[in-house]
Amino acid sequence: MSLIGPDRGCKDSQPPTSRFAVSSIHYPVELCVKFPGRKDKNHLLLIMDLWLLVFGVICVSLVFFYFKFRAVAIAGAKSPPTVPFFGVALGMEVSTYFEWESAQFAKYGKSWSLSLPASPPTLNTIDPVVIKTILQDEFNNFEKGEPFDVVFRDLLGDGIFNADGEKWRKQRKAASHLFTYRVLRETMGPVFSSHLQTLVELLFLKAHPPVPIAAQRLMFGFTLDCFSQIAFGVTLNETEAAIENTSQSEGFGFHFDRAQEIIAWRFFAPYWSILKKLNIGGERQLKGHLKFIRAFCENLVRQRCLTEENGEKRDLLQLFREAKDENNQNYTPEWLTTMLINFLVAGRDTTACLLSWALWRMALPENAGLLHKLRGEIDHAMLQVEVIEDAHVVPFSALEHIPLSYQVC
Repeated sequence: MSLIGPDRGCKDSQPPTSRFAVSSIHYPVELCVKFPGRKDKNHLLLIMDLWLLVFGVICVSLVFFYFKFRAVAIAGAKSPPTVPFFGVALGMEVSTYFEWESAQFAKYGKSWSLSLPASPPTLNTIDPVVIKTILQDEFNNFEKGEPFDVVFRDLLGDGIFNADGEKWRKQRKAASHLFTYRVLRETMGPVFSSHLQTLVELLFLKAHPPVPIAAQRLMFGFTLDCFSQIAFGVTLNETEAAIENTSQSEGFGFHFDRAQEIIAWRFFAPYWSILKKLNIGGERQLKGHLKFIRAFCENLVRQRCLTEENGEKRDLLQLFREAKDENNQNYTPEWLTTMLINFLVAGRDTTACLLSWALWRMALPENAGLLHKLRGEIDHAMLQVEVIEDAHVVPFSALEHIPLSYQVC
């Protein structure tokens, strides 16, 4: 092989170039090498500058994204193993979250830090001293704040369980006059007793022969029936649907459950606001569920406002209708709707979760003696009240004789 060099230039190359002929014994090949001119150098520098600019923007964006959305733990608090940016998200078991959370309490004590991407640092606690400090001693220093408000606003609005500061105080003052011992005894007690009797009868039917029942769904159906009657004076028959394992896909319970599932998932999906703006995925479904819930409640409030049932129904809706605001004016239908949705969410969900969790804990082998102890407490309490004709109905007064048991919780 030999190089034969420079010639007049390549015919198709501009500006002029040098020509080298690369030849072998049988197949000569020509190689043209272009020497860039001034314009080509400027063009190349411009491309490099653009690439550097894009690279810089990407780097700055990544740094901003990291510090904006990274998981942050509470300084000084114990915490499960964390990974930079992701916190404990990679090791957290979402499908069995409560079991996972219980295991963390057993491992790290009564208080520990939970860190998740795009979420503020969270302190999980079951310490009575800490809870008393938050709910009583320094209550004004522990607001729910914007992160909680943004997530729940679509469902709870400015209701008492989504409000802070003065908005919360006004609603708390209005509600405090309604939730007296007399109201609990005369309004809520009979409702729970009636639905509990229905639940027991349905369970007896499924016990011969034994049929597996989804306990959590049953508790959510039972409490929804109870609190819907307490709030609106309407029974939704969700208990029977849970027992029969059927789905009322067009009913209030279905939309109510699905709306809360999607909203709860927002805490684990920092991109939910983007999905909401794009109106896709679960956020699109949520709009339909919320529309149904709002229309259902507004219709009940509107019907009650058009009728004269002041002395007949003794539910929360009627109690709020008879109450006055700080200006001694009746509450508006819109306010009544928001307030009742808030109480329905808070009362129903907390009770259902507690009942489901208690049943699950009592079923564990290590708690075999707990059920026997609980039955002993109930039998002792029943001895303190007069004998009643229907043994399935427990009088509200019997609850006064049952001590609170940490073991059950």
